[in-house]
Amino acid sequence: MKSKIRIGPRTGILLCLVVLVGVEVGLGTLGGWGRRTVTVSDDRLGWRKLASQTGHWDTEVEEVINAHGYRDREWTSPSEAEDRPGLRVAVLGDSVAYGHHVPIEETLGRQLEVLLREEVSDDALVMNFSMPGYVFEQMARVWEDDVRPFRPDVLIVTINAFSARPMQHFKEGPAFPLRDFVLGTATYDFLRRGALKDRGLLRIEEDAHEDEMERNAKARAEQSDRRMRISPFDREHEGHWREMGRRLEELARNCSERNCRLLLVSMPRLEDVLGQMETWTGEVWGPWCKERELVHHVDPLERFREEMAPLLDALEARKITAKSVWARLGPRRSTDDIATAPVSLYSFADPEHFSPRGHAFLAEVLADHLLALGKL
Repeated sequence: MKSKIRIGPRTGILLCLVVLVGVEVGLGTLGGWGRRTVTVSDDRLGWRKLASQTGHWDTEVEEVINAHGYRDREWTSPSEAEDRPGLRVAVLGDSVAYGHHVPIEETLGRQLEVLLREEVSDDALVMNFSMPGYVFEQMARVWEDDVRPFRPDVLIVTINAFSARPMQHFKEGPAFPLRDFVLGTATYDFLRRGALKDRGLLRIEEDAHEDEMERNAKARAEQSDRRMRISPFDREHEGHWREMGRRLEELARNCSERNCRLLLVSMPRLEDVLGQMETWTGEVWGPWCKERELVHHVDPLERFREEMAPLLDALEARKITAKSVWARLGPRRSTDDIATAPVSLYSFADPEHFSPRGHAFLAEVLADHLLALGKL
């Protein structure tokens, strides 16, 4: 009579762990899952990057997130930073300043740091606190929570036509032990993006716990966000622009109290360079800043247009539309020689973001502006 194989609780747990480890290694090594940098929900900021991780986004460009949750090298602790010699510059922004698709050494922050070390101080430090998707309200909160303790000498805030949009949140399920570890695994990444198509295993519906007033307010904010993405300068959005101005004045006063210079940079989009936007962001904030001594406005649009002029003239001569060159999808055919040349300030594959050349050029514009201000 054959004896039955019995698996005890400890053996069963061990076997499960072995299977889970095997699945994790297989999905990560063979399937390429779990290589994206992980974004997690945050009650105050809406979302943030999981600290101390290395991964990629939607390209093969590596992204290293430091212990503070930002894409940059490790910085001296705030307590030690107070006595640190040299020029300290902090940068706030969205995915453009963050450097999507661009190696870290070619991003705006690093390029500006190189220029400042050549022209101002050998130990100048530029700290990049930018985060994909952030609007101005989130940038202001990052200043209050994370930037201020480092006591920067200069704060650079990059904005665009959509920065006044109402701040959004994304909600995930309640925290539990090892939650951040689980979010970073290849298994979770596969289940979230592969099997469930970005629905998120840990995401929960909050509406059942909200009253009608909260749900209506959330729906109005989402609707306003969608409309501002289409036509940001319509009169119906004036309230959001006024609120951004109020928060900007708070930020300016706070910087001044800490002997920190505030630079507000209107970031040119490709549509601005091509003259396709009804209103240029700099037309809004340039006059606003002139009325206030505490905010220095940087308007790079004309310099961007001058730098892009040879390329745009070449396209016009060949009767090639800009739309056929700067596109996320589709073959370029007769424009392949242009789309593979490092001549554009904007990524040909993703025109919402700068190319390495664009980061370097904007760094030059900012360095020139800072040097013109003097007393750095």
